[in-house]
Amino acid sequence: MQKNIFIVLFLMTVTLSGYTGWSAFAIHEDMVRQELEAAANKQKATAAKIFTTKQGKKINLEETHPQGESMSTITLNLTGFEKNDSIVLEKNKLMSATLLDINKDEGEEFVLITQAVGSGSYGEATIFTTTGETLTSVKIQNIEEKDLAKGGLFEGYMGHDTFSVENGTLIRSFPTYISTDTNDNPTGPVKKVSYVLDGSTTTPAITFSLLTADPKTSSSTQVTETEKTLKAELPGTSWVWTSTTGDGATSPAPAGGKFVISFGKDNKVTSLTDCNALQGTYTSQAKTLSLKVTQEGTQVCSGSKELSYKTLLAFVTSYNIKGDELTLVIGSRGVMTFKNK
Repeated sequence: MQKNIFIVLFLMTVTLSGYTGWSAFAIHEDMVRQELEAAANKQKATAAKIFTTKQGKKINLEETHPQGESMSTITLNLTGFEKNDSIVLEKNKLMSATLLDINKDEGEEFVLITQAVGSGSYGEATIFTTTGETLTSVKIQNIEEKDLAKGGLFEGYMGHDTFSVENGTLIRSFPTYISTDTNDNPTGPVKKVSYVLDGSTTTPAITFSLLTADPKTSSSTQVTETEKTLKAELPGTSWVWTSTTGDGATSPAPAGGKFVISFGKDNKVTSLTDCNALQGTYTSQAKTLSLKVTQEGTQVCSGSKELSYKTLLAFVTSYNIKGDELTLVIGSRGVMTFKNK
């Protein structure tokens, strides 16, 4: 009898202990679940940064990116403007933000880069000018059907954009696809387009200009005979800078023929100036042209125009040759004119 009572008591003790242990585990699990839910339900995962323009105006950027959401709420709080109304944007995930003088007029633009979550990873630049009484949105050229069609600037475009700043210019790069390509294996050339800002109108507007279309593979190089002819005009030639035209006025080049630019057949470029020599590389397709030059020497020359010349070259987007005259287009700002040497 005593033995049976002992067994019953033992079984009751084990049962109660198990229940207590399970209860403790259940309570702990519930606490963990509540903590996870609280974290998931946080209204803000906020990144904040203050940008200050050259004029001392401030843009306080706050990004709210709710967990589990692919979109962001971007709030821009302003100080130092005549009108400091906040701006709220609903955009794809914010990748970067920067102040950049796109059209080189000493007035900066505020650039937001956002990117969609998904297989296309479509990127977008949202741009504001900072020179007015408040942040003013810049109208950006739409990518239309004609741009995506054969021969269009965005032919073969399917997203996967990357953005960079090169020589002070905002650049958008993207792979291109042919009809048989899969989403993860584009075989067309990689295109790079620059954002060209025309701030001379009441409503500032951005247009795209093709910089390069670099082949990804030899099989994707499809250059027309016309493009080959145009491309062959530069290699092996030398040109003397004669004048610059901008804002409706033409001014002669300085230093009477000292500025001479030469294009090698190996995509190397060299240039004499009124002080040091320059060297670098160039890329071109059809009439597009991109120059990257650096200064060879460290000589300091009083009254030299070398820096201005080198700055102009950095913003060249295209060229044209007519007879013995070469014109280099400086974005939307004007042209540099050269004579064949």
